[in-house]
Amino acid sequence: MDSGPAPTGKVTPKRKRGRPRKATSSEAKKSRIEEGKRYRRTMVGLSSAYGAWNELRQRGKWTHGELASHLLDVHSRSCMQPNCKVSVPAKDTTETLVEKKDEVRQSEAGSRPECEPAVVAQSVTQSSSSDSPAHTRIPVSESEESKVRQVLFSTPVNEHLEGSFPSDISALEDSSDSDSDNDVQPLQDTDVENGLEQSYVDEEVINFAPKYQDGPEPAEKYGRMTSDCTANEAVISEHCIATVFVLEELVRKVVGVRCPTHGCDGSRTFRTTKRGSCAVIVWECQTCNKRNAAGSWSSQPRVGGMYAGNLVFHAALLLSGNNVRKIGLMCQFANLWSPSFSNFYKLQRLYFCPAVKEYWEEARRELLRGVGIGTVLAGDGRMDSPGHSAQFCTYSLMDHDRKCVLTLQCIDVRQAKHSHDMERVGFLQAMEDLMRLGLNITEVVTDAHVQIKSIMSLVNIMANFTLIFTMIVVALAIFIMFPAPELSPKVTEWKKSGQSFQHNGHNVFYHDVKGSGPPDDVLVIFHGYPTSSFDFIQVWDELLQKFGRVIAPDFLGFGLSDKPVGYEFSVMDMANLVEALLKHLKVKSFHVLSHDLGDTVAQELIARYNEAKGQPKLDMQSVCLLNGGILPENHEPRLTQKLLLNPYSAPIVMRLMNYRTFRKALCECFGSKTQPTEEDLNDHWALIRYNDGHLVQYGLIQYIHERFANRERWVGALQETKLPLHLIYGPSDPVNPPTTFLARYKKLIPNSGITELPTDRSHYPHAEDPQGVLEAYFKFLDSLQAGKKQDS
Repeated sequence: MDSGPAPTGKVTPKRKRGRPRKATSSEAKKSRIEEGKRYRRTMVGLSSAYGAWNELRQRGKWTHGELASHLLDVHSRSCMQPNCKVSVPAKDTTETLVEKKDEVRQSEAGSRPECEPAVVAQSVTQSSSSDSPAHTRIPVSESEESKVRQVLFSTPVNEHLEGSFPSDISALEDSSDSDSDNDVQPLQDTDVENGLEQSYVDEEVINFAPKYQDGPEPAEKYGRMTSDCTANEAVISEHCIATVFVLEELVRKVVGVRCPTHGCDGSRTFRTTKRGSCAVIVWECQTCNKRNAAGSWSSQPRVGGMYAGNLVFHAALLLSGNNVRKIGLMCQFANLWSPSFSNFYKLQRLYFCPAVKEYWEEARRELLRGVGIGTVLAGDGRMDSPGHSAQFCTYSLMDHDRKCVLTLQCIDVRQAKHSHDMERVGFLQAMEDLMRLGLNITEVVTDAHVQIKSIMSLVNIMANFTLIFTMIVVALAIFIMFPAPELSPKVTEWKKSGQSFQHNGHNVFYHDVKGSGPPDDVLVIFHGYPTSSFDFIQVWDELLQKFGRVIAPDFLGFGLSDKPVGYEFSVMDMANLVEALLKHLKVKSFHVLSHDLGDTVAQELIARYNEAKGQPKLDMQSVCLLNGGILPENHEPRLTQKLLLNPYSAPIVMRLMNYRTFRKALCECFGSKTQPTEEDLNDHWALIRYNDGHLVQYGLIQYIHERFANRERWVGALQETKLPLHLIYGPSDPVNPPTTFLARYKKLIPNSGITELPTDRSHYPHAEDPQGVLEAYFKFLDSLQAGKKQDS
């Protein structure tokens, strides 16, 4: 049976199975990024003109968008028509601004002139249409509109807002254009009945400028009647608010208006200067200009050259958790003098934050002393904002039994993959911090965070393997490292000739020996990692002949000093140790010779010297650097150092460290023809094992991370300093290869002299070529002496 011809027509394509494809997360993310870029391109920085802009906006009850759109529209019309001019009187009233705003809003229903005055105009002088030819509206392209905006914002905003246009300019408008703007979009309505506009912190607080600015410090010729005080006296003293003119009257009555100079009938002139929150009153006689007729008085005593009230004000502001901008705004409302914001940030960075951190570390050390075996920790993280837009996370871990916080970590979102990953990063950092301090943790209690749960799952998988592996490692470590080597007679004699002093409750070993040189020439030696001041034994006698006094400390964790497990070793603490030691020895002026880690300590001391601006605590005469990681980007740590930097491999490496591994690592840092003797290697190894020094290597090696974190500060210190600098460099150094290090050092620090030793000298030039190092160093010192003689 014939079924007939086959049906014809278009065949519908088969739809793909499944749900319609949606944008992937990466595509959605790109879309959000592009949207953010488009939004940021619409932002305009008003800078110092923000105050005038905001004042105009508030007087007319405009939003930012309304005011900007209206000004651009009016300005574009005036620029496109050469005969259209605007007259701007000096001041506007709120009624006029509101009327202008209402006129704009009604422009959709009615008509508006093609050329209308700016919203800041109070009155407009108009001429009839017969005085000027009729004008037609000129179409404005996008490129022309952008040019108009460039013209508008290239002119200071105050010229538009404060009425600084010439007074003879008038506005001309043509009646023929009355119906040409029907396409203008109406502006958004604002709540006119409510006179209080919503206030934002970034607009109303952050962008205001202080009303009062600090004046100059009085010259030394005036002297000072106010005595100084100590920091404790400044804190415990009571303070009050005094009116400036009352202080001025008081000073006039106490000092007297008439000049006390015999034969002078002149009167003193008084001048009051603001120095933060302090009033400094200066007087002098313009007639005789005698020194005994001049003087100064300040309303606050000084603490080390700083006015005590400024110090206490900023310290109280920070410790109480207040906002410096809001307090500054409050002081401005009260006409109350207050220290500058820049001074607050400087004091916070140099004094307050280090003091708080030091107090916190001291309190934490006390807490850790009382922690028993097997600690149960409880922790959680807190975000600065809800949702997925958090910028910071604070993660803390506390001792569950004693109810005290043991560690606190602040995580930036840039340290994590995204905002909800910050809690995992904070947890890992907090655990790493406590494990580095040697805390025995048996249990951790947290909330049911998904990513922390995944970490715990991995820990459970590795637990059994880790236990077995640890037992094997400990057994091998005990077999390899027991017993500890004894000190050789040479090292024993070195120990007997030294002394010790206390730093943060621990003994610091140092040598302080008088030499045969000039008594005022003092040399301080900073050793490197992982050795000690015993490195310089081969150049010791020659240095004593050159200098009148040679001081060489062993930093905490090195040599014959204490090596406390859990101590916060850092370059900053080593610099503090040097300052404390020299203060203990009453040394103020000295030269520096440093190597490796000691170079970094010298860089921190140079940075502090530069910040002192002519009034340093310690007066360094010169700095000579030997091979070291001066430029962290060119530093190549050895394999052992890389393993010690890792918190997971460091405990194993520290336990497995032995003479053989140490000998191999140290010999790699010497030249092929300048290898150390077995006696020298045994002495260095014995000094490392002294006081169980191998157990603190993980804490000591963290100075490599500090170099990267403080790179701008420490390299910048060498670039900015005016101190005499010199580098004595062994070119076969595998830690700082000459192919990358030396050329970059010459480029970045051109103010430093350089002595390049023969090619077979390596990372320890003072031990490999002591005579060459001494010749180069003494030549550098002699050039300094010759320069001083020429200056004199």
